[in-house]
Amino acid sequence: MFGSKDKKQEQILGQKQNQLEQGTKVEGNIEAIGNLRIDGEVVGNVICKQKFVLGAEGVITGNITAKNAEIEGTIKGNLNISEMLVLRPSAVVEGDLITDKKIVEAGAVHNGRSTMQSPISSHNEAGQGQEKAAARKLQPQKAG
Repeated sequence: MFGSKDKKQEQILGQKQNQLEQGTKVEGNIEAIGNLRIDGEVVGNVICKQKFVLGAEGVITGNITAKNAEIEGTIKGNLNISEMLVLRPSAVVEGDLITDKKIVEAGAVHNGRSTMQSPISSHNEAGQGQEKAAARKLQPQKAG
């Protein structure tokens, strides 16, 4: 009884859009059930259960775990994307990539390793604990 109500609420929340605007800086980890777009700066790890978008002015120093991701900005950290990763021409990624599928558009910069595989599942209950542990384990890369 409780499980179906919680599942329905999670589905509703999963359809919501979360956004961090340009000029905003967050220090700490972010976890979103729905889609997430960041145009500001985050120093910490990001876990997104749906689609993650980093705008052209967005900067993240930390690791990203998401179902799908579209990157236009700068990331200093590792990406663990369970389905599709798109690196747009303005993207700069300093870190390792793990994804099932990826598109790297001309002009995008990636310095790090790239592994094509299905990463830790973000869709099952057991995977949620593993996903959080993996995000904690992968420490943000230090700038310069």
